Amino acid sequence: MRSALRTGEVMQLEADDGEVEHVHVEDLADLFTIVANKVDKDGMQGFPSGERGIYFAGTGRHTWGELARGIAKAMYEVGGVKTDEVRRVGLKETAETWTGGDELACELNFGSNIRTQADTSRSLGWQPKKTKKDFDEHYLETAKLVMEARL
Repeated sequence: MRSALRTGEVMQLEADDGEVEHVHVEDLADLFTIVANKVDKDGMQGFPSGERGIYFAGTGRHTWGELARGIAKAMYEVGGVKTDEVRRVGLKETAETWTGGDELACELNFGSNIRTQADTSRSLGWQPKKTKKDFDEHYLETAKLVMEARL
């Protein structure tokens, strides 16, 4: 959103089909609390480790296109950009704008697929509370904060 505010438009890396996970920070904090409490109580005994010891926390998925459209709509609504359209651009221009010209970092961060399962986290008793509706509402909430911060 800060990039959109700086450039006056919402851009998206050409690929629209990449799908990534999301999790609300409050749900992530709950997972960290569960892990910390279990370690404090039992130490590392009984904790999954190695390949099974990776604690994913995704609660939903969105495509990069959905993300860009959500940002564009919210930024337009708060007056941060003049249109709610998303401009799809190539890797070189996107990298120059977002990652200081580092095309690999840009592609890995904004054009990849990241699909995980939070099975290990849920096996510890983690139960996320935030929903798709919460995720969809975050665009406007965040856009308002971005606009307030620039003043």
